[in-house]
Amino acid sequence: MKFKKNHLSKIIFVCLLTSFNIANAITVNDLNREFNSYGKTLPSGELEHTFCYASDSSRLEVNGVNIDSSVRLASVSKVITSFWAISSLGPHYQFETHLSYSAKTRHLHISGSSDPFMGQQSLFFIASELDRLGIQDIDLLTFDSKFLVYEFADVRSSYEGTVGAQSNPPAQDSQIAVLKYLNTRNWSQNFSRLYAQLRSKSFAMGIRMVAAPKVSVRNAMLDETDDMKYESGALHLTYDSEELYKYLKHMNAYSINYAANIIFRNLGGTDAFEKFISRKLRMRTNAVTMYTGSGLEYYTDGEVTRRDRVDNESTCENVLKITAALDSDLKVYGLSLADVLLVAGVDQGTWSGSSTVTGAIAAKTGTLVDIPVSNLMGMASTQSGDFYFGMFFQMRDRQEMDRAHAIETSMADNIVAANGGRNAVPLAALSESFLPFRENLK
Repeated sequence: MKFKKNHLSKIIFVCLLTSFNIANAITVNDLNREFNSYGKTLPSGELEHTFCYASDSSRLEVNGVNIDSSVRLASVSKVITSFWAISSLGPHYQFETHLSYSAKTRHLHISGSSDPFMGQQSLFFIASELDRLGIQDIDLLTFDSKFLVYEFADVRSSYEGTVGAQSNPPAQDSQIAVLKYLNTRNWSQNFSRLYAQLRSKSFAMGIRMVAAPKVSVRNAMLDETDDMKYESGALHLTYDSEELYKYLKHMNAYSINYAANIIFRNLGGTDAFEKFISRKLRMRTNAVTMYTGSGLEYYTDGEVTRRDRVDNESTCENVLKITAALDSDLKVYGLSLADVLLVAGVDQGTWSGSSTVTGAIAAKTGTLVDIPVSNLMGMASTQSGDFYFGMFFQMRDRQEMDRAHAIETSMADNIVAANGGRNAVPLAALSESFLPFRENLK
C-alpha cells in the first residue's frame, strides 16, 4: 500500500505519540513537559501555544505553559457565553413565544423572544399545533422583531457559517419562513418527509404531532403591535422552548454559531458582558474580550470592508476560572458541565477523543481556519477528582490542523492517566435526540 508523503508523516507522528504514552507513566508534573515537547513539532503563529490545568478546589490554582498569554478563543467562546446565560437566566429558563389569534378576522400575531432555535423544527411543530387547535385558515400573520427565524439553526449544526455573527436576521427571513412552513398544503414531498421524521422523533420523546397538518397563511408581515392583546374572545397561546441548559448542550456539542450569537446579544453584548464578568468574577476590564457569542470573527466597521477584524481573546487561566465557575453554578441546580458540554465518546458532536477518555471528559473544541487555531478545553472526571484543562494552539499554517488535533487527543489521554484514570462513574450525557420544544402550545 502506498501513502502520500504528508499522510505518512501524520501516521508516523500519531504513532510516536502513542508509543510515548505506552512507554512512559504520565504524572501531573509531566504534563507541562509533554505539552512543550509536542508544541515544538507545531510552529506557533502570532500568539503562543498555551496549556493550563487545575484541580477542582475552592481556591483554583492554575498551572501550565504560557497561562497568562492571550489566545484566540474561537468556539471556546461558547463556554463563556454559556456561563453568562446560566448565571443570568438559570439552567431551566425557557424562551416563550406568544401567539394571539382572532377567529373573527383570521389574524394570527406572533410575539417572539429571540429564541435561538426558532427554526425548521419549531415551525413544523407550530404548524401541527395550529391544526390541532383548529386554526387552519389564516388571512394575515403578523410578527414582531423579536420573532427571529433562522431556518436551519437546529438541523444544520455548525454549518451555518457566519450568518448572525453581528446582527439578527432581517424580518424578511421570518416572513419567508412562516409562509413556507405554515402553508402546509404547498409542502413539497421533501417537506412532508422531514415533517414525518420530526413527528416520529417527537412521538418517541412523548410529544404528539398531527399526522398531516392543514394550515394556510395568505399574507405575513412585520408588525410590532399585538392588536388582539385585549380583544374579547381572542385565543392566546404560548410556545415554550426546551430548557436553556439543553439548548446549551446542543449548541456546544455541535458548536452552533448562530444560537450562541443570539444568546450573547440577548444578554446585552460586549459592554454588558464586561460589566458582568467584572462583577461576577472580579476580572479586570478586557481580561476576557468578547465580541461575539460564538467565537466567529467580528468586523469593527460592521462587515463593510471585512478588513477591520477582531477576535474574542483571553488567557488560558481566565478560561479555566470561568469554566470552574460555570461548573459551580450548575451544581447549585444538581447539574454539571456534562449537562452543557459534549461528553467525549458518548455525545455526538465536534470531538470524540480516544477510547481512553470515553465518558470521562466534558469538552469544548474551538477552531479557526483562516487564522489557524485549534483549541480543546474542558473537565476530566478522574479517580483523583475533577480536573479542568485547556489547550490552545495558535498556528502559522492551517495544514498543521490535523497534527494539533492529534496532540490534543494524546494530551487528553495523558491528563486522565496522570490523575489515576477515569472516574468509575461515567459522566452523564443527555440523549442524542434534541428538540427545540418540549410541550404543546398552551
